[in-house]
Amino acid sequence: MKMNAATFTSLEDTPKQPDIEYHPNLEKYLRRTCRRLVENPGLPKTPLPSGFPEQVSGPIVWEGNDWVSEGQWVYRLSEMELKEIGGALQHFRSVCPLET
Repeated sequence: MKMNAATFTSLEDTPKQPDIEYHPNLEKYLRRTCRRLVENPGLPKTPLPSGFPEQVSGPIVWEGNDWVSEGQWVYRLSEMELKEIGGALQHFRSVCPLET
């Protein structure tokens, strides 16, 4: 179904992103799980989509001891990349000024 602003009749109808933080929060997870089970008690029995793997394997799978230094996962932006981002931000702010 294609959605646009007219599809929703109130703020309660507006789709929302789940309240998931970078660090796991057990209390929020348990509340979200409880809410979803109340909404749909059959959810745990819902089959995975066709072709969805039951287990992930191969080089995409890693464990903490596979990483020995921060340089393996931290990307350092070059001066040119920082200037490009700064220019894009400056342009965005010029066409979409924020009220202060």
